[in-house]
Amino acid sequence: AVEQRCRFLAIEPPSPDRIERIVRASLRVYEDRFCNEIYGRLSPATRIRLDALLMPVPAEQDGGSASGTDDLVPAVLMRLRSDPAGPSINSLQAELVKLDLVRKLGLPKGLFAHARPHEIERYRHRVAVEAPYELRRHAEPFRLTALSAFAYLRGRSLTDGLVDLLVETIHRIGSRAERKVERELL
Repeated sequence: AVEQRCRFLAIEPPSPDRIERIVRASLRVYEDRFCNEIYGRLSPATRIRLDALLMPVPAEQDGGSASGTDDLVPAVLMRLRSDPAGPSINSLQAELVKLDLVRKLGLPKGLFAHARPHEIERYRHRVAVEAPYELRRHAEPFRLTALSAFAYLRGRSLTDGLVDLLVETIHRIGSRAERKVERELL
């Protein structure tokens, strides 16, 4: 595209290495602008809640070690990343807790209305594969944009997953009830 634009303007195109640097710089400027825009739309309270997803949580008193050291459980983000267990009431409750956590982040409505789906997915993917300590190293606008994208998409997938899990759980309960009735009739 750069070479075509240069031909259209009747100028000599730069070398391939120079084109690559120009394109990378343009992409970086675009990403910085995008992240700063999203960051600017987040309230201070939402920013704090998003950053809290990356922090290890002290273990509860009953889960502490015998050595007396402070044990840490993985960051809250790790819980949000996890998939549900098999269909059961406990799985439904665990997924509802995750959905409640995402909703309590307080992401503004329409935060990603102007973004393309593949852009949001790219940020979600970064959060899904990087360790929390690596995510904490990023600049705040990028980190919070990526966490927002993750939470936004995770909330949607949790809602869809809850519906599927509820249907499977009801089906399993119905199957058990049918088997019980059949045994009683025999």
